[in-house]
Amino acid sequence: VRFTDTDPDLTGFERMGDVTLSENAVLDASGRGGGRIFIRGGKIVAETGRIRSDTLEDQDGLGIAIDCESLLLNDGSRITTASYGSGGGGDISVRANTVELKGKNPIHLSESEISTITDSIESDAGTGGEIQIDAEEILLEDGGFVHAVSKGTGNGGDITVRAGKHIRLSGNNAFGDGSFISCQSEASGRSGDVRVETGDLEMRDGGQIFSVTVGTGDSGNVTVNAGGKVTMEGTAIS
Repeated sequence: VRFTDTDPDLTGFERMGDVTLSENAVLDASGRGGGRIFIRGGKIVAETGRIRSDTLEDQDGLGIAIDCESLLLNDGSRITTASYGSGGGGDISVRANTVELKGKNPIHLSESEISTITDSIESDAGTGGEIQIDAEEILLEDGGFVHAVSKGTGNGGDITVRAGKHIRLSGNNAFGDGSFISCQSEASGRSGDVRVETGDLEMRDGGQIFSVTVGTGDSGNVTVNAGGKVTMEGTAIS
């Protein structure tokens, strides 16, 4: 393995092994500035697991990058970054053939998620990390979601989701809510923009794609480009 400035160089490996996080396993690189997490593998499966890199003080987070054949977040598993200080939150990047978020945590009933947050009321609050997902198929089920939120004065991150073939949002969480892709502001920071590009788009069971503000910050923009069939039943894009 040879390391570059940011990521290990794994081009000499012909095949990547599988990675599994189970039984509430946590991979955590949080600190003054959230550390870099880079995972490359065949199948990456999280069963009630969590991958996290939070920025706690004044250094920018380095983010989370995942490159694999398939990513499954099951039973309330989470990939998250956060900023709680003046340093920016780390970005989350996922590149795979298939990305699937489904299932509820059996104890807390929380959904599977990929999310970023900025949560500081200081004037120099860090921005939230951006989320980028590139895959052939992206499936959000059982209330699973992709979300970037500002809960303070820092601006929230943007979300970009691209699927070569298909995106499906379907199924409900324990409280009857559907799966969603969203940016949100809950205070004075601006909500990020949502961009979705896909072949077919299927949204059912209350699934939503939106950017919204419930505070004083501005809402972001929503752009959806679907080159194939679009199916919407009891859903919304806003």
